[in-house]
Amino acid sequence: MEGFKQNFENYLKDKNEDKEFEDKRYYLNSETQEDILQKQEEKEMLIDQMHVLLRKIDNNESISFSEYAKTVEVQNGNLTRIVKGNLTQEITKGDIIVAGMNGFDLKLDPSVDRITQKQFVLQETKRRIKDLYNKQLTLAETENQNARIGDGAIEAYKAIDERSDLGSYESEQHGVLAEQMVESFMTKLIADNPHLPFTIEMADVYDDVRTKMDFKIHIKKEFTRGVAVDAGVQFTLNTDAAEYKAEQIQKSKEYMANLDSKPVDDLVLVTMSISEIEESLNEWKNQGKKKSIGGPADHWSEETQKLVFTKMLEKLPASLNINTEELWESTQNGSEKLQKAA
Repeated sequence: MEGFKQNFENYLKDKNEDKEFEDKRYYLNSETQEDILQKQEEKEMLIDQMHVLLRKIDNNESISFSEYAKTVEVQNGNLTRIVKGNLTQEITKGDIIVAGMNGFDLKLDPSVDRITQKQFVLQETKRRIKDLYNKQLTLAETENQNARIGDGAIEAYKAIDERSDLGSYESEQHGVLAEQMVESFMTKLIADNPHLPFTIEMADVYDDVRTKMDFKIHIKKEFTRGVAVDAGVQFTLNTDAAEYKAEQIQKSKEYMANLDSKPVDDLVLVTMSISEIEESLNEWKNQGKKKSIGGPADHWSEETQKLVFTKMLEKLPASLNINTEELWESTQNGSEKLQKAA
């Protein structure tokens, strides 16, 4: 069957001014559709802004998404963030890539290499567009007048939407904080170690609620005999709920099996216990103006960093021949080593 998301995305791409969302399982009134399409215009404005910033890079100009951004420039061969006055902070390319998700606005000086500048623009644009897309999905689901009475997913959408209005790491839920830290940690690690054979991103709100997916891991096709592989990850800190979560995974797999277009090739459960969530968050916040751009995960011990890295990958299909131990060691022996923040 054709899934809701496929119908919804076709609706968003339709340039007809008189378009209406058509899906027999959903009825959206004109006001809701107007709100959704307003957010679509905001997404298009972000695309326009992206093109402006890319042209500035080609013209050797500084770039930023905000007038209040802190400058990043190359000093003595190192990427350096100007915090205030003579207060500076050495950073990595990975820090630049995850800055937005951790609540930092950066202004990149032309001394920063163009590849990094362009990756920063693309990553930040993608992140902001995804935030708007999640709002669109939430509107469609919570305002659906054909929704089943008692559909628990509606409340899940509302709770996620409320959290999305909070600042970075402002949630009081350990699970939510852990997901944010894992996303930042893995994204930064991949940016600083481009030889790694995968990328990772947080799932959108629909996949989170309906298919119980928290992350998507994309294995690059050059490492899979020319065929890209996408794996969905359900992430939990609750080691006592493994059996229940496994049942959820099975139901999600059965649901996806009936879709014409599957969001991922496989769905796996990752269970781990991270004891340093609150401690690392407090350490990070207590840094004040010198807070690391990489977020609270910069304060994880090497043991926790390795645990997260290996756990996120260990359930991937054995046919991929991914040796997590070797991959981890390759990140430690490279030019950008992970170290617990001082």
